[in-house]
Amino acid sequence: MTALKILVIADAHYVDKAQTCPKPDIHTRLRLEFLKIIGRRHVAREKPDVIVLAGDLVNDGLATGVVDDWNSIKTVIKAMGVPSIFIPGNRDADYKTFFSVFEDSPGPHFIREFIIYTFADKYLEDKTSTREVEEINKFNATANKYPGKKIIAFQHSPVYPPIKSDYPYNPINAGEIQDCYAKNRVILSVSGHYHKYLSLTFKDGVGYLTTPALCCEPFNYISIKIAENKIHTELLSCGPVG
Repeated sequence: MTALKILVIADAHYVDKAQTCPKPDIHTRLRLEFLKIIGRRHVAREKPDVIVLAGDLVNDGLATGVVDDWNSIKTVIKAMGVPSIFIPGNRDADYKTFFSVFEDSPGPHFIREFIIYTFADKYLEDKTSTREVEEINKFNATANKYPGKKIIAFQHSPVYPPIKSDYPYNPINAGEIQDCYAKNRVILSVSGHYHKYLSLTFKDGVGYLTTPALCCEPFNYISIKIAENKIHTELLSCGPVG
């Protein structure tokens, strides 16, 4: 089996034209430079099969000027010359416009013997998230249609492990999602949102990994390599900056 190499970037919270960030001290504009650094340091050298942006690309997806900021990110990522997949986070908000800008959609993305399946989960007014039954059913149908494919699931909110916090990081139906993944031979689930790195852990044969936030020093991202049913992850950094 040919190894699959995935580069994952999450929670850039980039702000330029859409000036809404409450923390201007965390290098909001420089995050576009971080993406360029990743292109020079990692993409050019390692040549991943795909780059996945795992949500919260901007700080406020409803702000005036956000389309300009999304387009700036898109330009930098596309210039790397590697297939790319874009997942909205709670901050990206306007999913319809998000997917229009990035020319992408949730669902299956096929790479050789793998399916990278992406979800755009629903965020509610109380900041909780949930995966709707319709989306679970679509995923089940895809898994049933392609029984020989290995599935990697991507979403913004961490599905596992449970995160104890006043802020609702896990989806409210996380247990149902975990059961769905175990039943459908998902080999790996990758998320963002938490901002901290949660290294690879397993439950019911499914690997779970949470990508750290690019917006927080030392400005981390991760590389994943899957070969011979083994998953290797590497924590990488753009920092320090300034």
